[in-house]
Amino acid sequence: NKRQTVLRARLEDLQRQHSSKKISPNEILYQIVNLQHGIQKKEKDLQVSRENAMFRTVEDVDIHIRRDIYFRNLEEQVESTRQEIDHVRHIRKTVESFQADSDTLDAERAAVEELKKQLDDLEAKATSERHDVIKVKEDEIETDLNANSKVFQGRLRRQLFSEPRQSTSWFQEDNNERYYAKFNEERHAEWQRAQGEAEDCA
Repeated sequence: NKRQTVLRARLEDLQRQHSSKKISPNEILYQIVNLQHGIQKKEKDLQVSRENAMFRTVEDVDIHIRRDIYFRNLEEQVESTRQEIDHVRHIRKTVESFQADSDTLDAERAAVEELKKQLDDLEAKATSERHDVIKVKEDEIETDLNANSKVFQGRLRRQLFSEPRQSTSWFQEDNNERYYAKFNEERHAEWQRAQGEAEDCA
């Protein structure tokens, strides 16, 4: 119907304005705040206008015209009836403006919801991108740690097995402790350094 057509045209116009250029989250928030302030003011103005009007809707005006004017004896009250008809027609135009204002408010409310959706999409996209960067860096760190640990294990084994053995029991216990202590120390240092690089990239 006519109202749906007006609403759709208004919403499409607003969407074209927003999609004509890339909008940052701050710009979207600014537009949302401005639209919401405008909606609140228009709602108050529309409420006051309706409260002060003789009729609330166009249908009310039409019913009044049919019931209280056209059914009168026009021959006896031609002039007064004509004046009242003119007056009521003027009121009808005022009431029609209420509908236009209401349609505009509906379109602006829809625009606010669309802007909120755009803002949510931007935030979700930014979060996803940050997650991807961190994941890639973590994979690189894990690869480096695995490679370094293999090199370190080989070097440490060669070092440990080159030392004189005092006894089989002492050799196994002491070398295991030294090996894992040294290995864990260097792995922890490497992890901290790589984690710092990942945070810098994010």
